[in-house]
Amino acid sequence: MRFSEAVTIDAAVTWLPEPSGSPAARAAELLVPQPPSALDMAVSAARDALTLAGVEGVEIDLLMHNSLSRHGDDSRCPARDVACRIGAIAAVPLGIQQGCHSGTMALYSAAIQLVTDPAVETVLVTTADAHAPADSGGGTSGHAAHHDGAAAAVLSSSGSGLRLVAQVVHATADGDASADAGPDAVRKVLTQALAEAGLAAGDPRIRQVALPRLGAPTLESVYLPVVRETLTGTPRPVPARTGHLGCGDTLACLADITDQRLLDPGEFGLVLTGDGGFTWSCLVVQQPERGEGSHR
Repeated sequence: MRFSEAVTIDAAVTWLPEPSGSPAARAAELLVPQPPSALDMAVSAARDALTLAGVEGVEIDLLMHNSLSRHGDDSRCPARDVACRIGAIAAVPLGIQQGCHSGTMALYSAAIQLVTDPAVETVLVTTADAHAPADSGGGTSGHAAHHDGAAAAVLSSSGSGLRLVAQVVHATADGDASADAGPDAVRKVLTQALAEAGLAAGDPRIRQVALPRLGAPTLESVYLPVVRETLTGTPRPVPARTGHLGCGDTLACLADITDQRLLDPGEFGLVLTGDGGFTWSCLVVQQPERGEGSHR
């Protein structure tokens, strides 16, 4: 789907707990015996994103929280808990359960709401996952090194910030684990996203490509061959500064693009991701030209 030029990512942040054994971590343990929960991390990321965007909690119309981790009392709505703790008292809380693709789908849903519902002007998307016991700082699986942490993004119809130009989502057949299924899905979302954004495969303005924070074998077998064969230009890979953040990889990639100023005005970035539930997506973002867009 191609979005209105006014749909923007006004802030994106990654929040990570202090590494176990660091001076800050040891000091925190003296004050708070338990490490931050997934909910605590989501709240911290949300507050950082709101500060960066210059937005108050009461201005949030929709809050979408996503996590693979259990958030205590199952009778409560985690998204509502995040909203209450950041003062987003008017925000409609919503959670998406789609595995590691949840945060990406939340961005997609948020953008659709901004385009179609005049009552929704500002959306906060948060993710948080604690993958392992507190003293490990993460965990591992067969395809990724997991990293405990949270991410958050503020989207709006203000026209300021990184433009969300287009996003394509695709689902493969349930249980299709063939060797070609993943690369075929990546190829589909990548080529369709380029078409919807009005970009040729060799457009020199495509300067960055971000991939999910998975292990090298997965990237080499599923993502990188398709990127190399499809993009005829010379985009640079966005360096991953964390391990796999569960639902938060896409938001973390957006945070790196903005925080490191990886795009010059007018340039585009692509963010690819997928999950074990056989859903895949490609986002196209653009750094606005100088002077474009309104500001709060």
